Formats: sequence, structure tokens, C-alpha cells
Amino acid sequence: MASPLYSIEQAETKLQAICARSEQCSTDLFRKLRQLKFPEDDASEIISRLQEKGYIDDRRYVHAYVHDKFHLLRWGRMKIRQQLSIKGLDPDLIREGLADIDPKEYIEMAIRVVTPRVGASPDPTIPVERAKIMRFGAAKGYESAVVAEVIRAFLSKR
Repeated sequence: MASPLYSIEQAETKLQAICARSEQCSTDLFRKLRQLKFPEDDASEIISRLQEKGYIDDRRYVHAYVHDKFHLLRWGRMKIRQQLSIKGLDPDLIREGLADIDPKEYIEMAIRVVTPRVGASPDPTIPVERAKIMRFGAAKGYESAVVAEVIRAFLSKR
């Protein structure tokens, strides 16, 4: 393997600066160190140092990620869970982070996200149109039961 592009101390300083700007998870930083040609042992050592100093905390990262993706991008639980799983984070941490979402607020968000699509549909009772709305809701990360309930609620108010 080629030698690292930086010394361990230089890499640690660079990652500290990255972590000071935005919340980072250990798996993303580990991947970044591997791209910089660090052997696995050295990368693990750097990550451990950063965790000890409080620069990296996967629990804190998951909670921040869930909050931002739900409130800013209006993603549903399924999409948030999937993206965190892709990062290789602990499923228990992901469950804990998703528990931060208030169930009432979750339904209200689903209504805000899906209702405009239902209203724009020529006739949401037609199976093809309903399927389009269901796919849209799933792409945003909302469970099919939640999307179906939003459609039902919209149709009952007509």
C-alpha cells in the first residue's frame, strides 16, 4: 500500500477542523482516512483519539442527522433509517435517533409533504394516480400506511 499523504498528527488536525465545522460520524471519517492511504490500524487510532477528545460522537451525529433530515428536508423515517444504515452506523443508535421524532409531528409533516401531490392529481381514486402518490411518499421515506392515510384524509375532506 502507498504511504499516507499526511502524518498521523496532520491528519488528526485536519479531521478536527472538519469536525469543528460540522457533525461527522466515525464511518465517514474512517473512509476519508482510507482514501488518504492510511492503513486500517492508523485510521482506527486517529478515530479513537478524535472520539476521546469529543470531536466524534456517533450518537450525537445520529440525533443531529435525524433532526436535520426530518425538519429541513422533510424526509420520513424509512429514508432516514436507510441513509444512516448505508453509513454503517449501529442499528440501536439509529432506532434511538428516530425515536426523537414526535409521532404527531411526523403525521403533520407527512400531511404537508404528500397533500400537495394528492391535490395535484387529476383523480387520486384512480389506481394509477394513487400508485404515483404512494411512490412519491415512499421516495420521501414515508411508510405506505401513513401515505394511504393522508390520501384518505384528503379525499374525506372533498
